[in-house]
Amino acid sequence: MKNIYVCTPFRGEEWKNIRIADECCNHVLKEGHLPICTVNWLGRWIDVDTTDNKIIYLCLQYVKLCDEVWVFGEPTAGMQEEIKFARELGKTIKEL
Repeated sequence: MKNIYVCTPFRGEEWKNIRIADECCNHVLKEGHLPICTVNWLGRWIDVDTTDNKIIYLCLQYVKLCDEVWVFGEPTAGMQEEIKFARELGKTIKEL
């Protein structure tokens, strides 16, 4: 079992994106891995006025902990930062 960082959009339609992230996490679970999804965690309790810099910092900390990054959907600016960071760390990136 691998720890998989689930890379999905957040900003914009936050609650819709959280539901989409839930579906992506279910996909990862069905593949036999542990989903790590900051959209699900941060999206439910972080103040929407929190700066993007603080949010991306928190997200990148989770990327460090994961074996792979699975990208769902068209990458947003924040997702692109996560993907770039994962590449710098030598993580496997899977685009779905």
